[in-house]
Amino acid sequence: MRIVRSSIICAVLLTTPLWAEEKPSPLQSGEAWESLQFDVFGTGDIVETPGALSLDTPFRAHDPALVPVRVTQPPDGPRIEELTLVIDENPAPVAATFTLGPAMHPLDLEVRVRVNAYSNVRAVARTEGGQWQMAGRFVRATGDVPRLRARMPRRLWPIWGRCGFSPSPPTRVAATCGARPSS
Repeated sequence: MRIVRSSIICAVLLTTPLWAEEKPSPLQSGEAWESLQFDVFGTGDIVETPGALSLDTPFRAHDPALVPVRVTQPPDGPRIEELTLVIDENPAPVAATFTLGPAMHPLDLEVRVRVNAYSNVRAVARTEGGQWQMAGRFVRATGDVPRLRARMPRRLWPIWGRCGFSPSPPTRVAATCGARPSS
């Protein structure tokens, strides 16, 4: 009996890491995207294009103010001219828009974004042929981001909302964005 019980415990402990693996989180349907796609892109026929573009985010965000988002593209894909990150349930759903030159092909971009609530995060790309590609994931994030500012030292308040750019590997290229109004 002890051997059987020990074997069961060992089997459970050995399979536990499998439960900790990243869970798939496909896009969820919702009204927000139905109205956003026409308002932001001027077209209502943008659909997910598997294999053309890849978006990686955590299944559950640990910090809703800094959710990592990585967008990649296969080397044989068409060159992307413009990339827009959309977070369906945010008050300002367009998180960023990037205009990309030939040096960014194939695309491998990682940014951190704020996600207010459980929401779809989408990367919508316009290729040089004028076609639309989209990839996305559903992210479980929730939290009081303005409260994060209250915990931040007062001397850092003036730079809250600014963003910076540093390519990897570092080069001489650098850019900063102006401060956004705080929430």
